[in-house]
Amino acid sequence: MSTDETMATVPLQSHLLRELTRIVCSRSQFERRYKPTSCIGRLIAAGERSLKALREVIEDDVWITRVGDSEMRFEFCGIYWEVDELFLNNLFIKWARRLHAFTFHWLYDLPRQGFVKAMVENEDLEELSIGRWSKNDWPMILEIFPKLISMTMSSVQFADMLENSPKEHFHLKEIRLKDDEGTLGVALQALLTHRTKCPNLEAIFYFDDSMKPVEIPESEITIPTIKHLGIDITTECCAKLDFSILDAANKLFPSLESVYITVNSHCHDHDVRKVDSIDELYEAFHLLRFGFFVELYYREKLNPSVENLEELHQHLAAKGKLYGYQTCFTVETLYPEKALIHKVVVSGYEDDYDEVTYFCGDSSSDDLLSDDGSFGFSD
Repeated sequence: MSTDETMATVPLQSHLLRELTRIVCSRSQFERRYKPTSCIGRLIAAGERSLKALREVIEDDVWITRVGDSEMRFEFCGIYWEVDELFLNNLFIKWARRLHAFTFHWLYDLPRQGFVKAMVENEDLEELSIGRWSKNDWPMILEIFPKLISMTMSSVQFADMLENSPKEHFHLKEIRLKDDEGTLGVALQALLTHRTKCPNLEAIFYFDDSMKPVEIPESEITIPTIKHLGIDITTECCAKLDFSILDAANKLFPSLESVYITVNSHCHDHDVRKVDSIDELYEAFHLLRFGFFVELYYREKLNPSVENLEELHQHLAAKGKLYGYQTCFTVETLYPEKALIHKVVVSGYEDDYDEVTYFCGDSSSDDLLSDDGSFGFSD
């Protein structure tokens, strides 16, 4: 029996085909100034199932980061892509669901033709991130992109959007607030005033490295649609955490299901890390009792000259499950409805992540894709 006769063609399951497509796309990031033309072309030519997987990967992982009348730029897994082919640019514009707009110059000032025309016709855009200096004509933006599910902007921009948008945002589920301008309190006060404009908003995430206190306003009114709250802040070394914000969140958002707090602490000026303040943190967290899940991710970076590192390592090891090594370790402590994840890194010993890179032309994963997106295996 010949080799060909002993081969069985086994179609890849959809999730495996998508993963293979991501691998092929990631390989292309190193090809000719991050131009993915060759690998993407092979995926398009590989058959209907491969084309479907490519579309799903573009919808999930590709950001549009620059729009021009004759030039586009995209980002995949943190790598900028430049695409020369007109057909591929238009395909990416049509399929991509995420846009980062440093400004909307292209929308206000450029003729509605070419790539600009294709962009304003992409009504299926789901995620929009807005730059700090962007001037926002909210009625126009929201008219062009009516199906936005997630938006990232500053608190002041969010308040401005709510005040100036003419109608409800029924699709909007998630808001990510940056600390470029304004506070969480500014955004929440605007949401209280215009809460009917976001009738289905479920999640709010706030990022602030200003070291200012995070406040949630008191109100007789509640926002029952919010189910998830995330707060990412930076604090001074060994600063005592104020968990009263959870009481305020519980009152304002009666339907809360989860709160995720990330604390970044940088102890560059101390040669000794006080373990008593750590015990106070764990004791305060242990006493929390709410009807929703709470996760605290406490990340601290220590001075390389810290003198009691071994003591600190042993002290924290007794509090939960320990991962890592003495200069970079994580302790995970689980409670009913709570989790405290404590990461300690000595400056200069940050995690090294092994990155597997792929290049078009090496081994042969291009050839692994048959016309129907299947592998051939020998019996």
